[in-house]
Amino acid sequence: MWSAVMERFRSRIPGASLVEARGLTDRLERLVSGGALGSINRRARERYGQIWAEMLASISEVTGSLTIVDTSKSAHPRARRPFMLASETGTDVRVVVLMRDPRAVMWSVAAAGSRKGGAKLLAVERTLASWIATYAYASRLRRGGQIRTTTVRYEELTLEPRAVLERAGRELDLDFSAAVAAAEQRCNIASEHAFAGNAIRRDPVTVLRPASSDGMTRLHRHRGALARAAALVARRYGYR
Repeated sequence: MWSAVMERFRSRIPGASLVEARGLTDRLERLVSGGALGSINRRARERYGQIWAEMLASISEVTGSLTIVDTSKSAHPRARRPFMLASETGTDVRVVVLMRDPRAVMWSVAAAGSRKGGAKLLAVERTLASWIATYAYASRLRRGGQIRTTTVRYEELTLEPRAVLERAGRELDLDFSAAVAAAEQRCNIASEHAFAGNAIRRDPVTVLRPASSDGMTRLHRHRGALARAAALVARRYGYR
């Protein structure tokens, strides 16, 4: 499938370099570095728009789909993507922000570290700082009003998938009925055309299931400002 996409893409932009495309994308989409959008070279933005408009068109032609789903797990390397795609390609961008209680995120990092011989405090604090930056940015995205956005809390999704997915569908004007049925029937959720990233996307036995409460309420104590900042952001999303 991807070979066919790339053949279409190269025919649309003869001489286009994937090295150029990746470098440009990395520079313009990152949350940090590259400067404010207004200060980025206009020619670079136009080239980005050309590349991604043709890439999305190529994917749509080969798959026959009008909806393309980007399931990036970590937001800040691609934080500006919604703005860039909307402004430079005219794409109708809709965003689902999937978030999790920061205490559970820190516990997960610490637990993974302990299995590998001990969690380093720096790794946990770096994760917490990333959590703060990502969801503070998500708040900005939602307040902007130019891109349709909804927030889904991980804990609610795993415990009440029907209610959460139906709400998200109404807010984004998308049909999630197949996902609702799969969640309720504990069916495998098939992944199609995976390109890169977390291997779980290519696992044929991915199933939505109720979450365990173990570790969800254990709070790691962190130094000063980070803990206070995380608490402020978390409260905005309903965590107490």
